[in-house]
Amino acid sequence: AEKIKGANGAGDAFAAGFLHAIHEDLTIPQALLIAVKTAAQCLNHPTPSGGVRPLVE
Repeated sequence: AEKIKGANGAGDAFAAGFLHAIHEDLTIPQALLIAVKTAAQCLNHPTPSGGVRPLVE
């Protein structure tokens, strides 16, 4: 497992991923998956949004 490089913004990233997915009419399980992955990307970078990749990646 990789070490956490920064936790600032992880909760916001989770919320943003979830809300975006719901806005795009995805199911709740799909929205939660996107939310968790978005928050995880945030944890792997020292800045709040530096690790978050576009949805297509």
